[in-house]
Amino acid sequence: MRIAPRLLLVSLLAGACCRSGLPQSAVAGHEAALPASQTAALANAANPLASLDSPSATSSSDASESAVDPSDPAAAGALARSTATASRNARDLNAYPTLGFSFGQTVGSLRIYVFAQDRSAQVPGVFYLRPSGSIGIFRFEYMMQAVPVYILHQPKYYNYDSVALTTERRTVLGAAILPVGERMIFNPRFKLQVAIYANGGFAYFTRRILSEGASRFNIALQFGLNFQYPLTANSSVITGYAINHLSNGDIHFKNPGLDTNLVYVQYLFRLHRKK
Repeated sequence: MRIAPRLLLVSLLAGACCRSGLPQSAVAGHEAALPASQTAALANAANPLASLDSPSATSSSDASESAVDPSDPAAAGALARSTATASRNARDLNAYPTLGFSFGQTVGSLRIYVFAQDRSAQVPGVFYLRPSGSIGIFRFEYMMQAVPVYILHQPKYYNYDSVALTTERRTVLGAAILPVGERMIFNPRFKLQVAIYANGGFAYFTRRILSEGASRFNIALQFGLNFQYPLTANSSVITGYAINHLSNGDIHFKNPGLDTNLVYVQYLFRLHRKK
């Protein structure tokens, strides 16, 4: 390297100046004549730790790694698209199909169209959601739900009009599948999402329900409102309310039907994990 001879020359000149009485400015001038890069190299050789403590060195290296050439429109466009995609996916919980588990409990009866009363049910379920499109700010999802064990509590003895004859109770087990449904999310880019939904299908019980003149096979419908909140990047929780409907759709000569308030909680996770 050429730095060592220059350093030796500066040392010899400094010694000569001290012996001959030459002003120190001569030596300083000679040092100034060195290129800036070599002067910095001499300083680093004298104090090798100084460059590690310099914030400008660190910031310049970081900037060189992360900077995008503004004259390259392709690189700038790719960076903008990746940033927008990351921001959108961070807030959009429903960009991918999801699978979930739910548990619901009915509370009281409604008298909307049908009139069976004094019934309650536990409704555990498995459900599947898949994006199905959007209109403006609204996002739509196809919704399918299965209830492997539908637990219905009703009077043990009742007449053809579904009126209880005693205070004794009986539990009737069944199963349901609701394959036709749609969910509409009002604010898909927000952390707390609000949605309404409707789905329908069929339920079958181990004995006649709601009336002795009714049937085991029934139509099952739900109309609800729910709130979805993320737990992690790949999972979220939903709480909601729905009107839960059961009736035989006049396929038998007696059709008392049942409308109840259903409150539920659901846990869902992405089938395609977000990287």
